[in-house]
This record gives sequence, C-alpha cells and structure tokens, in this order.
Amino acid sequence: MEPGDPLGMEFPTIEYFDQMIGLHQKYVVQNEQARPPVAMGGKVVFVGEFSTDTGPSPRSDQSPLVLLHANVFNTILQEDFLMQADPGWVWWWALAVSYGGLILLRRRSVVLLVLFSLVALIGFVWLGFFAWIEFSWWIPLGAPVLGFSMLQFAVITHRVVTEQSAKAQVRAMFGSYVSPIVVNQMVAAETQPELGGLDEDITAYFSDIQSFSTFSEALSTTQLVELLNEYLTVCTDTIQEQGGTLDKYIGDAVVAMFGAPVRQAEHAYKACLTTQLIQQRLGDLRTKWRSEGNKWPTMVHNMRTRIGLNTGVCMIGNMGSRSRFNYTMMGDNVNLAARMESGAKSWGV
Repeated sequence: MEPGDPLGMEFPTIEYFDQMIGLHQKYVVQNEQARPPVAMGGKVVFVGEFSTDTGPSPRSDQSPLVLLHANVFNTILQEDFLMQADPGWVWWWALAVSYGGLILLRRRSVVLLVLFSLVALIGFVWLGFFAWIEFSWWIPLGAPVLGFSMLQFAVITHRVVTEQSAKAQVRAMFGSYVSPIVVNQMVAAETQPELGGLDEDITAYFSDIQSFSTFSEALSTTQLVELLNEYLTVCTDTIQEQGGTLDKYIGDAVVAMFGAPVRQAEHAYKACLTTQLIQQRLGDLRTKWRSEGNKWPTMVHNMRTRIGLNTGVCMIGNMGSRSRFNYTMMGDNVNLAARMESGAKSWGV
C-alpha cells in the first residue's frame, strides 16, 4: 500500500490467491525455488483473512478488519492524530450561546426563540462534525446538546404557558367590558394592563334615562328588568362597536370610556358618533314597543335618554380593594362628563 491511502492495495500482475501462495512459500516455508511475489520495494504489506475476520466500520457493516490496521498505520504516517477539545471550553461556549440568545430574545416572539434554538443546535452539531472531518478535533456533542435542548425546551415551555395565562387573564378581565375586537388588540399587543392607575387622555361617557323613577313606579319588577335589559343591550353593543369600554351600570345609567385600555386616535369622535347611534337605535326600540300594543304604558313608548361627554386627562386603571377591584376612571374630567349628563335636563336636551 502507498502511504496516505489505507485502501490502496495494488495487485498489478497476479491474482490475490497467487500472491498469497508466493508470499507463503517465500517467507514462511522459505522455499528458495518459489516464485517471488511482485516487487514491493518501499511498500508495506498487510496480510489478513477476509472470509471470517470482518466487522463493522464507518464504511460498511462487514469490513475486513485488516483494513483497520492499515488505517491506523496510515494515521501514524500522516501524523493525523486525534485531538480532544477541552470540555470546559465547550460547556462555556454552549452556556454563553444559550443564555446570550435568551437574553437577546426575551422580549421577542416564541417563534423567533424556537427558530434560534433550532439554528443554534444544528450549527453546533455541524461544527462538531466539521472539526472532526477536517481537523481531527473531537468536540463533545452529547452532553452539551442535551443540556442546550433541555434549557431551550424549559424556557420555551415557560414562555408559552406564561403568555397563554396572560392572554386568558386579559380576556377574563376585559371580556365583559370591551368588544372582542378590542380584546384581541390587547392580546396581540402582548402587554399586561397597568395595575393601579395612570393618566390618559380619554373621553368619558355617561347616560341616563329621563324620569326613570316614574318607570320604576309604573312597571312591575319583571317588566322593569325586561325593559332595562333591552335598553342596556342596545347601549352596550353600540359602545363596544365603536371601540368604547364599558365601565359600569348604575341602575339605568351607563358609564363608559373611549380611548382606554387600548388607545384610540379619534376617541372623542367615536364617543360623539356613539351618542347619535344610540339615539337612533332608541328610536327603533320605541317603534318596536309601540308595535307591541298594550304591553307597555305610554311613557315607555316615549322613553328618552340623556348623554353627557367630556374629553380630557383622567386617571384610569384597576382600582378598589386588594381582593376586589374594577377597571374604571376617576378625575375632574370624569365628574364633568357626569355633570354634562345631569345638566342636560336643565338645558332641555
């Protein structure tokens, strides 16, 4: 064989069997009359039995094991010896890449975090194979890859669980107060509503049924609940359609805000539009009630509602006790909106 080619055995003139007989007669039996083998000057010959002396190798399930000896000898001639990387440095770099990526991507999406994990994992394995094939460097892969995978899996799982929990919390907190579109915007923003209060420019909304005490005296409790449910449904649906947030009901009064918790560039316009739509739909309700004959007294057929609005900086947030709180608004501008509603009686509107 030639140095550098462990599989480069040459038999230029005679068959392998004749070659073996010639070698045996010449050097084992020492028969001087034996035909000499082919010229082997400057070469190394490995002799092995192929039929049974075989085993697995990187090239085949059943390779002649004599080739392993040839490969070892070739390694010595080439001085291509195995070099093992320091496991400490390998772990250091694996940890640096793992935690560095987590720090840089802590505020990014889970999809980006998963993509980083896959790229880093594939890149590390590729680097290990490349170093082995090209430079005979043995870089430990098993334990670092397993550790990296477990860390990334734990972090990604925690992120998914946390985000799903936060989304569920947002939906539970605001699902009854704002429209599904606004809730989806809050969830997509991936930010928790501010606990406590913060100043925000919003438009406060107050509405009240004119002479509601008279309705309470004239109607039975069953009729009163049915009437209020129908009226409040129209008011609430209209407010939410325009991106408003229901604050609370106070009897027949409706309190709402526009511009929070999701900011609206045209919250004042949306609030004004809502007042007109509610008055229009209340007219449709009056027509419906009249069509029901004697079910409702005349005062129901002529029911009116007053609405007051005011735009300004208000304190909004989760307010109440430690155990029970409500997302609401406070401040002078909120009080002014309430006075606008009650003052409408004096202004005849």
